[in-house]
Amino acid sequence: MALTGQSDRGPGEEPVFVDSSGGRRRLLRKLGWVLGVASVGYATVLGVSLAGGEAGAPDQLIPGPAKKEAAEEPEAEPSRTRSARPTPR
Repeated sequence: MALTGQSDRGPGEEPVFVDSSGGRRRLLRKLGWVLGVASVGYATVLGVSLAGGEAGAPDQLIPGPAKKEAAEEPEAEPSRTRSARPTPR
């Protein structure tokens, strides 16, 4: 039983795979460190990008007159006369 410290295996049964050299453990530790450092680096870059920058920057991406400036008024007003009717061809 697992709770009493005795194994459930019968006599003569050994584990299927035993890594006595510790090579698999070293490999997984190195992989863990590489992924951990990459994650911290990504989080740092993400934090810097969110913290830096100008609050009004999105306004600069939209073409057209700025919000503070009034749009130019048209110089000529449309005529109030009726246009000629189109003639069929």
